[in-house]
Amino acid sequence: MPGRSAPPSTYREAGVDPDSKEAILAGVRTRIRSTYRDPVLGSGDGFAGLFRLAGYRDPVLVSSIDGVGTKTRIAAALGRWQVVGADIVSHGANDVLCCGAAPLFMLDYVASRVLDAEAITGILGGIVEACRDQGIVLLGGETAEMPGVYVKSEVDIVGATVGVVERDRVITGEAIRPGDVTPTGTRSRARCCCRMARTRERPSGGRSRRSPAGSPSPSGTRCSHPTARTRARCSPCGSGSRSAGSPTSPEAGSRATWCGSCPRDAAPASTPAGGRPRPCLRSSRSGGGSRTARCFGRSTWASACSWSFGRAKAHRRCRSSRRPGSARGSSAASPPARGESRSVPEPLRVGVLVSGTGSNLQALIDACRAGAIPAEVVLVISNVPKAFALERARAGGIPAVVVDHRAHSTRAAFEAALKEALDAHRVQLICLAGFLRILSAEFVATFAGRIMNIHPALLPAFGGKGMYGERVHRAVLASGARESGCTVHFVTAEPDGGPIITRATVPVEAQDTPATLAARVAREEHRLYPLAVRWFAEGRFRLEGDRVAILSPEGAAFASEPR
Repeated sequence: MPGRSAPPSTYREAGVDPDSKEAILAGVRTRIRSTYRDPVLGSGDGFAGLFRLAGYRDPVLVSSIDGVGTKTRIAAALGRWQVVGADIVSHGANDVLCCGAAPLFMLDYVASRVLDAEAITGILGGIVEACRDQGIVLLGGETAEMPGVYVKSEVDIVGATVGVVERDRVITGEAIRPGDVTPTGTRSRARCCCRMARTRERPSGGRSRRSPAGSPSPSGTRCSHPTARTRARCSPCGSGSRSAGSPTSPEAGSRATWCGSCPRDAAPASTPAGGRPRPCLRSSRSGGGSRTARCFGRSTWASACSWSFGRAKAHRRCRSSRRPGSARGSSAASPPARGESRSVPEPLRVGVLVSGTGSNLQALIDACRAGAIPAEVVLVISNVPKAFALERARAGGIPAVVVDHRAHSTRAAFEAALKEALDAHRVQLICLAGFLRILSAEFVATFAGRIMNIHPALLPAFGGKGMYGERVHRAVLASGARESGCTVHFVTAEPDGGPIITRATVPVEAQDTPATLAARVAREEHRLYPLAVRWFAEGRFRLEGDRVAILSPEGAAFASEPR
């Protein structure tokens, strides 16, 4: 029509500056890739992110998507964009943790009218740092400039998180029963709620000791995953509506109590003069804490266990399930009184000794984070300073220590240094994962029954001194064997001679080379080793001479492997 201008046909004509966007993203791409782990396939520059899922028996993917709401306006006013970037990571991580899943990766979406370099860099930097802290891969994202949609200085942030959990460990909340207890103490989100309650009624001009809009509580060095005894968790949402807690809040678990996350001394501070105490309906989502109870005035929906998510030491509470005549005591279980709690054992503390690339180390790390085993890798030691396994540990936020055998004059001195590091990190189980040093009888005796190894063949065949790596697979092929596999065993003074825990077999194909056979065996190793560690953590081993009996969850021996 006459007088009407033609619609824009390019990004620039529409007010979008692609060069500015590329300049901003170029500065953060290296930092984004620092969140990558072994399961990430490719460089991350394609149309979609690729993430390999391995080491699970029956995996369930758990997804969540969330935003930060009006926090972007607070961030703009204070110039603190990193905080909301970290917040969106914690939101998604907490949501999938509530289902018992370990967060694997996330995608972000950041949009505004005009891309402000300081704001976008701050947001993405906060996302990256929180992802690195929590062991989450930032697998991809979208940064959009839309002049016709958003008003000036308005920013929109969305995060989508995907986690994984074994199907038999999904937390639904259906097991909640009357008498189950909530955690005590103030969690990170509740602290923000309490700070706001205490400052809301201050006289004009007053200033709280710590501003509610200050730094959020740390998101945590690592996601702590729920144990098998956890019955429910819930993550406080911005609205605080009852429906938000309903998936883990059956009426059977409802009882009148003061919310364990909000201390009693917060009540007077949140009570206006002459009025009733305000119910804690709206909890801030700053930081990285999810809770196991929702607070609506004086009612909570409780869970049996809590596993707190954050830097602070996890506090876990549950009702004992023992009954008269059960093992380790005959007292009947009764619901704990207010303020009383009973603890769940800590996760098994695993130390890994490795000399090479550490693919089995990665399998153990991934299984621990997925909640597949009630354990945590707390230390990685290598006798090779440039071993790639050390990089895997550091990327996962796990202490990585070099104890070089060449720097010690004797084996005893070398093993004394190993023992010092293991004791300092309170390691309960030692896993050898391609550790190419033979341990002395004295060292093995010190940790008797607490050292495992995995061998890439079906022991007792193709084992012993000098049989490691490709040498094993060459020997298998040279023998004409039609099957090979891997063996998990306890370590004794005899190389590869300890009691066998479990084995897995793979076929040997006619066209196999040592490399192709090694790859097939490695896939079984990555499945079998975490399984053996899980059985150890659950106390399901019984050593009967040279035979290991593996107990069922009910206590009956269902499998054993002779030497």
